[in-house]
Amino acid sequence: MKRVKWIGLCVLLLLTACGQGSTQAALPVDKEKIDQQVLKGNQQFAFELFQQMKKDNQNVFMSPYSISVVMSMVLAGAEGETETEMKDVMNYGPLEDPLILDTYHNYTAHLQNAGEKVDIQSANSIWLDEAFSVKDDFKKDMTDAFRSEVFQQELSNQAIVDDMNGWVSDKTNGMIDTLIQKPYDGSVRMLLNNAIYFNGKWKNPFEESMTTERDFTLTDGTIQKQKLMFQEERFDYLETEGYQAVQMPYGEGDYSMYAFLPKDQPIDDFVMTFNAEEFRHTKESMQSTLVELTLPKFKVEYGVKSVKEPLMNLGMESVFSNADLSAMSDAGLYVDDVIHKAVIDVTEEGTEAAAVTQASVEESAAVEPQAEIFKADRPFFYVIADDEYDSILFMGTYEGEL
Repeated sequence: MKRVKWIGLCVLLLLTACGQGSTQAALPVDKEKIDQQVLKGNQQFAFELFQQMKKDNQNVFMSPYSISVVMSMVLAGAEGETETEMKDVMNYGPLEDPLILDTYHNYTAHLQNAGEKVDIQSANSIWLDEAFSVKDDFKKDMTDAFRSEVFQQELSNQAIVDDMNGWVSDKTNGMIDTLIQKPYDGSVRMLLNNAIYFNGKWKNPFEESMTTERDFTLTDGTIQKQKLMFQEERFDYLETEGYQAVQMPYGEGDYSMYAFLPKDQPIDDFVMTFNAEEFRHTKESMQSTLVELTLPKFKVEYGVKSVKEPLMNLGMESVFSNADLSAMSDAGLYVDDVIHKAVIDVTEEGTEAAAVTQASVEESAAVEPQAEIFKADRPFFYVIADDEYDSILFMGTYEGEL
């Protein structure tokens, strides 16, 4: 076994929870109906979408899982070329809709039954304009498979602002209290929402007395003072020619943060080449090692961002223009935009994170040697995922206090 000194750069997060865990009633889970191909597709989609989101942006933080949920809700109403295109981009390929729906139904329950030391909450809702209706089968998929709440009101009325922001705040435990600033355009017929909240305590918490202000090197080489946490403990660890990686578990170890520190490569270059296959290989190759770990104490709020262009760049085009959403309604619908907001707070005790995604649907005419060093005193990449299913919940980069 090796001792490793770590000052992290690139972090893949898998989080377990703080506190007493969720107080909601346990949901039934049929694990045989959680299809690994669906989750593997989500993982690949997560890396591909993040690479699109990262272009020319710093401190990107997002929940690929939340975006996958909302786009899978849209997929349930898609037919023809739109359905094929969406499945290709989301890496579902030939998978049938019932299998995808069963997976989300049971996997969401799995997340929310994480246990007393883990608090993960995921909620869905559909909001229909006052006089608009959807097909019964689509509505049933939303309420049954996705456990969606259904609301109906005038989406262009000022009241929707408080109602929507109130729903978001409630489902993210107050971490995100504002999604929209004004009512929706009069052509919006339906909104599809997902909100996810995660709260996890480190299995090996950092001592506050060890947190000190030290140098953090920004992407452009500028030095800024930041609060860096420190501990020496055994972690699963891997070192390759290109990067170091460390796994930092939360709670009982069902969720973890995976941190990646590129050696001679800018963070943007690393993110653009690191993929789902490399992530799986890293996890499989890690070994227990004594690590001297330095990690920033930080909070990032990634404001409301449109995911439309990144999705179109991946090939999901027709759903935003000449869409076939005839399994939703015969009204001639298309997705006008997909917006996303996320926030993360990393402290000595653990990690708290939340995200919300919304698709707006409009109507149209159409062994103990010297310790290694893993020191996150420069930009790093992180992902929050579920260790049992390799499902990525959150993903981001931290590049200093911008």
